[in-house]
Amino acid sequence: KKYELHKKYIEAELTENKITSSQLSSLPECSTTYCTYNRSGNLIVNSGLLCNKKALVFVNGNLIIKPPIESDNSTALSNTNGCIFVVKGTVTIEAGSRASTSTTFGYDKINAYIISDDVVTIQHDPYISPYNPKKIVDGVYINGGLISRGGGDSIDISRYLRLNERLVYPVFAIDLHPKYGMLAEKFFGNSY
Repeated sequence: KKYELHKKYIEAELTENKITSSQLSSLPECSTTYCTYNRSGNLIVNSGLLCNKKALVFVNGNLIIKPPIESDNSTALSNTNGCIFVVKGTVTIEAGSRASTSTTFGYDKINAYIISDDVVTIQHDPYISPYNPKKIVDGVYINGGLISRGGGDSIDISRYLRLNERLVYPVFAIDLHPKYGMLAEKFFGNSY
């Protein structure tokens, strides 16, 4: 609702698009400074999505994220571009491609800000099993933010690290990037 009230202030710099596919591998074309995307059902964000625009994505359903979600590219972090996902349903963060090696711990990375009206679940990494406890499981790292308005267990972390990694690294880490505050102010106004 705040977006609808505030968009008149950025209309000259705004393009609104619909996402018709249930899977998103790249952001649809947008030639203006700010872009909004609307999905009327569930959405799967495929591994390697580049959030290389100032984008607001509304999902009127559930969101499944297959990490990584990159910023401008896989090696550089943008200080201006980013994706804000506003989700009516649940958010599921699946295990991504292997970030850890056989000797080094790594994170499934998500460069985005995610707001959900329901539960956010970080799924178990099936790479480890009781039959091979020596394998290193990836953690989850969000450069952006995460808000869940679900009741009770609003963020369900079903991923566990081995004791060796657990003593040194968190299984889940969030690094709030200030660009999302500035993006949110552009999309929603300064009273969000």
